Amino acid sequence: MNQYDSVLKMYADSGMRTVEEWASLGRQIASGAKPRVDAPHRGTSLPLYSRDQTQPRPRSRRKPS
Repeated sequence: MNQYDSVLKMYADSGMRTVEEWASLGRQIASGAKPRVDAPHRGTSLPLYSRDQTQPRPRSRRKPS
């Protein structure tokens, strides 16, 4: 059985994600970006960001062999 928060699912369907979710997609939040919305989740507010507030995360460089 899959359990989910219907409010967070609604925001995710519209492209809103948490900082952690964007990081798992290889993107980081641009410096100075304010959350588009603070979604209620388990008694706290969870900041959500849209894709236009993110940028590709720089890849780590490998050491030459």
